[in-house]
Amino acid sequence: MTIAGSDPSCGAGIQADINVFANLNVHGLSALTCSTAQIPGDFGEIHPVPPDHLAQQLNMLLKSFPVASIKTGLLNSAILMETTLECLEHNRFSGYLIVDPVIQSSSGKMLVDNEGIALFREQFIPRSSLFTPNLNEAAILLAIPRVTEDNFSEVANKLYVKYKVPVLLKGGHLEKDDATDILVTENGQKHFKAPFSHGLSPHGTGCTYSAAITAYIALGHSLEQAVCLAKKYITSAITNCIQLDNDHQLLGRPSL
Repeated sequence: MTIAGSDPSCGAGIQADINVFANLNVHGLSALTCSTAQIPGDFGEIHPVPPDHLAQQLNMLLKSFPVASIKTGLLNSAILMETTLECLEHNRFSGYLIVDPVIQSSSGKMLVDNEGIALFREQFIPRSSLFTPNLNEAAILLAIPRVTEDNFSEVANKLYVKYKVPVLLKGGHLEKDDATDILVTENGQKHFKAPFSHGLSPHGTGCTYSAAITAYIALGHSLEQAVCLAKKYITSAITNCIQLDNDHQLLGRPSL
C-alpha cells in the first residue's frame, strides 16, 4: 500500500508508486492524502484531503486486504500523520512501514509545516521499519545546516541513533562518480553503490526507490535484500529516463 499524494504528471506520488508495484508484480493499494498541482521541475498547489476521508480509506483497505507492507509519501500536516498512525494502530497493522519523509520539493518548496515536521521527528519516524531521507531531508530531521561528503557517513549514524530505527540515507545529491546510499541497522552500516548518471535529475526518484523497497519486502525479501534490489531498480529507471522538452526528465521503465 502507498499512503501519499497525487502527482498529475504521474512521475511521483501514488501514481509512480502503483507503477512500481505493477512492474514488480505485486497488487498495489493506494490511500490519497493530498491532491497536488505539479510537473517535473515545478510544484504548485497542495490540497489535503479531510482527515476523516483518509481514515475511511485506510480502515476499509486494512480490513479488506492482507497488507504486507506500506510506504508513506506526502503527509503535509500533523493531523494527516496522526490519522495514519491511529488507523495503523486501530487495525493492528504489524507489517513493514517504509517512511519516505517528503518534506521539501526538489524545487525547494516546503511541503510540511513546522508542526508536521515535529510530529515526523517525535512519533512518525520512530514507528517506521525504515525511513529513507535524502540529504536535504536528513539535514532538516537532524536540525543541522547541511549534509556533505565529509559528514555523510556520520549523519547516517546520527539518524539511526536519534530515531532508533533503520535508516537509508540517500547520497545521490552529492553528485559523485558513484551514487552511494547508506543503510544503517543494528548490524551497522551497509553501502549500496551504483554509477552516478551525470546530467540527469529525473522526477520522482525518492518515491520510486521507496516503493520498490516496499514491493520487494512484500515479495518476502529481507530489508537488506529489498534495498539492494531496489537500488538496482532505481538505477535502471534513471538510466532509461525520458527527456522532456523543458529540460527535465521522467524515470523510464527499468530493465528487470
